[in-house]
Amino acid sequence: MAVIATTNKLREVLSKGQEPHLMTGEQYKESLRDGRRVIDAQGNLIPDVTTHPALKRGIDNLAKVYDSQFDPETRDITTFINPEDGKRYSTGWLVPKTKEDLKHRREMLRLSTYHTFGVFGRPNDYGSMMAMGFLSIIDKIEKENPEYAENVRKFVEFSQKHNVISADLIPDVQTDKNLPPSEKKGTLRVVEELPDGVILCGAKPCGSVGVQGHFATVSHPQTWTRMQLFGALFLSTHQA
Repeated sequence: MAVIATTNKLREVLSKGQEPHLMTGEQYKESLRDGRRVIDAQGNLIPDVTTHPALKRGIDNLAKVYDSQFDPETRDITTFINPEDGKRYSTGWLVPKTKEDLKHRREMLRLSTYHTFGVFGRPNDYGSMMAMGFLSIIDKIEKENPEYAENVRKFVEFSQKHNVISADLIPDVQTDKNLPPSEKKGTLRVVEELPDGVILCGAKPCGSVGVQGHFATVSHPQTWTRMQLFGALFLSTHQA
């Protein structure tokens, strides 16, 4: 249900904007008001992450980069025109196929990094890197699991169309380091596979544009025995 709520909110916000696949800074902030459940360090439920003092400045920084997608001086860096439909999309979700595409992404990274003098380590285009990495080996994934490969493609396509910020959740919670990962009770794991999804148990720390983003790719940092207990990668929202 959380994924549906976030998706519906994104579509609602984009339907009211100047561009069908790009958000302004204010649209981005509105897209975060999707019913997400976030609790602050004092244990209080945060009604609006865009105004909370612990989160507001980071969100404002990201919103400025969103606004640069409409600035005539920067929009050719922060966006690209898809030759298939002639519409503009975020450079953060440009799938590089040529040297020029890579240069385009480099300039986007340069702009988003210089915007904060390099001290804001999770800019708008950061979260797409994991998905781009999977696309770079999509042929190998296809051989192992065609359905999973198709899911990767669909996620990139969706993110491109909806101008999303994606976080990545990789490290495990800190527990007894004397135990192998498969025996750590707090480690997030798949306990049951169903036709329409999986049932999980455990926890994952989230410190990379978690509440400032729309989705997160959840994975694990290593491989181990009893691998069937653990999911390789899946998509989550910040409302769980």
